[in-house]
Amino acid sequence: MHGWLGFRRNSPPTTLAAETLTTVDDQFKSAESEAGRVSVESPSSRSRICIEAQVHGQSRSRASGCTLEETERGVTPFLVGTYYTETRLSINDHTSLQELKIKMAQFWDLPRELRDMIYTWLIFSERTRPSLSGEKFMTYDPSMHARFKKIYEPQSSLRGEFGCAYALEAIPPTSASFLCCNRQVNAEMTETLAWLNKKALVNVKLDCIAEDESFHYFTWLRIPLVSTSWTRQSQDARCMLPTWLGRLFMSSHNGPVKPISTTRMPRLWIDVRIMGDRMHKWRRNSSPAERTGWAICAALKRLFDRGPYLAAERDQPASRVLSVDELVLNVMPPPPTASLYSPTGVAPPKLLDEDFPLDGVREGTVHPRTVAKELVNVWGKIWAGDEFKGIFYGGLLEKIGWVRVCIGGETFRVRELRGALERGQKERRRIAERVGW
Repeated sequence: MHGWLGFRRNSPPTTLAAETLTTVDDQFKSAESEAGRVSVESPSSRSRICIEAQVHGQSRSRASGCTLEETERGVTPFLVGTYYTETRLSINDHTSLQELKIKMAQFWDLPRELRDMIYTWLIFSERTRPSLSGEKFMTYDPSMHARFKKIYEPQSSLRGEFGCAYALEAIPPTSASFLCCNRQVNAEMTETLAWLNKKALVNVKLDCIAEDESFHYFTWLRIPLVSTSWTRQSQDARCMLPTWLGRLFMSSHNGPVKPISTTRMPRLWIDVRIMGDRMHKWRRNSSPAERTGWAICAALKRLFDRGPYLAAERDQPASRVLSVDELVLNVMPPPPTASLYSPTGVAPPKLLDEDFPLDGVREGTVHPRTVAKELVNVWGKIWAGDEFKGIFYGGLLEKIGWVRVCIGGETFRVRELRGALERGQKERRRIAERVGW
């Protein structure tokens, strides 16, 4: 229900007959009646409502607007909200609010501002952040109620994926289907998207819970929109295709071709939520100390190799290519903890010092700046490529344009990846051609 009609009970039982007619206009006027002057107030709305009322059966008043102030008869009819209806109501002093329901407005009856708000809500809608209540990483759960696919094979420690868990639920749907409703929806929603993109607000969001700096749970929160383009790449002429199929895919000069889809994410936002205690870091995990940074790299590699469903068992076809223009790693400070001795019932978390070493053991939660520095160091090792993990995740440099490390939404460090790599490779080819390699 978009709005409702009511009145203040400061008079004897009175009958009020109202007939509402809807027009669209930015000009609102006031009207006078024999029962007294009716003042009209209007916010920045586009609607005008015409009301015909009979007070005490004496006079008929006609007013247009969104609000009706008190009349001289002591009865104060008033409107709350904006109405789009053609309904005749008989209201008396004993009428309940349930009986005052008015027909809900249709989508195209709403003003453009409200439709833009609906488009924005569709783009920003996301799933509820998961919690780890009752979740034990090393406990195998073969039932249908398992929420995560957990990686704890011994060899996964070599690539830094030991302790990662990927949500088994289906990936959230995009808003692309809404663009296919009709041309007007497509045009209006495209304008809303362009306005939000200018403010860098349209993000594909992934949630990462870092428990005890040992176990990392990844869950998709929202995938509003991504862009996909199709190209054709030549295949080897010796490919085994039937004659009719080879003729179908035969180009004029390159032989058989294969379509390749390239999906581009303008911005991938990963929220790293810190939970747990440093005292538990080494109890169930013996991997090296920089676990959060390598766990995120493992999840990104799964995204590029296996697609958005991170729990998939097999790699996606090579004909599907995914790239990310900007990767945002947002380290979120731990939430307050419950406390019986605090007047508010909660107390700030006990954080370790910012410079406390990653392999140290002490009671408390890791400092967010410590995690941010760890993420920066991990990407530096990938760029250098001087150890196994750096070489193993080196392919991420070609897939990601920029990486931005934030703390609570505030930028901590920014680094260019794909552009700098392409410029370096171009310079190397130029030098090779010059010296005759």
